[in-house]
Order: sequence, then structure tokens, then C-alpha cells
Amino acid sequence: MLYYKTIWNHRNDYDPTIMYSEIDAEGFETKRLDIYHNGHVAYFDNRTPLELGEAPYPSDFDAINATGEFDVSEISAIDFENILKMYDTEAFIEDYCIKLARWAER
Repeated sequence: MLYYKTIWNHRNDYDPTIMYSEIDAEGFETKRLDIYHNGHVAYFDNRTPLELGEAPYPSDFDAINATGEFDVSEISAIDFENILKMYDTEAFIEDYCIKLARWAER
């Protein structure tokens, strides 16, 4: 597994400003924690597959970082797990499932 911290250099309440991602051996995202400018936090994993990337995670970070829009850096597994421990990820998944069920009822 590989772990990344991505800072998205923008200011709106609709997209996250910081994303922490776990990437598997095939290059696909398996977990992600999104932190928004307004303080909202969201968490996604294999129980929320529609929210994770459908394509392999990008690997040319020099090119991505050169645009100035993103700042992607590799972090350790310990750092990733410590970030996750700061939040109740199970509650985020439960909330996500409740919202998805309500949306499906419409």
C-alpha cells in the first residue's frame, strides 16, 4: 500500500481542500479521508466504492504539483492511520449509508 496527502489549492465548500488516500498495489484508491475548508469531513472505503476513483491513482506527481493546483506528497502508513484515528470513520460510513438510502427512496 502507498499513502498520499493531497492539498487542493482552492477555496470553496463543495470540494475537499485536503485528501488523505490509501492506494493498493494496482494503483487504486482503497480509502480516502476528505477535509473541507468549511470543516466538514468525509471518509470513504470499500463500503463506498462509488466514491473512490474508478481509474488508477495518478503517479506523475511532479507534473501534478507543477500545475500549482495540487500539492501531492507521499506519507507513511503510520501517518495515514494516525490521521484516521482522529475521526470516527465508522460514523462517517453510517451517515453516508443513511443518506444514500434516503436518496434511493426518492
